[in-house]
Amino acid sequence: MKVPINKFLHELSVSRNKDKIKLVFLSIGNPAQKYANTRHNAGHEVLQAAVRYLGGASSNSTGNATIGEFSNYRNVYFAESSTFMNESGKALRDVLNKVKGEEIKIIIVHDDMALEPGEVKFKLASKAAGGHNGLKDIVKYGEFPRLRVGIGAPPAMDSRSVTKFVLGKFRPIEKKAFDERIPETVAIIKQIASALDYKKPTA
Repeated sequence: MKVPINKFLHELSVSRNKDKIKLVFLSIGNPAQKYANTRHNAGHEVLQAAVRYLGGASSNSTGNATIGEFSNYRNVYFAESSTFMNESGKALRDVLNKVKGEEIKIIIVHDDMALEPGEVKFKLASKAAGGHNGLKDIVKYGEFPRLRVGIGAPPAMDSRSVTKFVLGKFRPIEKKAFDERIPETVAIIKQIASALDYKKPTA
């Protein structure tokens, strides 16, 4: 039995409509500078790192999301929500309206308390939200695969403790662990983008 990411990569590689697929990595989080570097914005942080490493063309804002295209891959896009986490569906809707094509595949990049800081796991399309407010809004629009980015979990899992935890910043030891594992997420994003064999020719 294939592990989730291998199954997804296989489906991409054998698709009869491979040349018509447009792939979008959409990170969800909270807007405004005060939320920068908080645990809930871990998805934004790793996707921004991927854009820096892989290269990304200038982005366009839709109001609810900022969208750009990876420089070295044709038909592979990155998008970052500009909404609050619990309104992430608006960003998804804007991405679907902006990126036109016969077959759009969107991968949601988000924080996950079930994983250690920086740990990353790929999940196939699912309606499960796991208590994540951003995913709760996303799944109203359908099932999408995800890149789950670990942020650890608070000692207590009551609503107040969880809210304080996800809106807080990593402790230094957690941040170090998170940063050290960012290349793993970047490598997965590169692996998925490369599966389409859409590398742009150099000039």
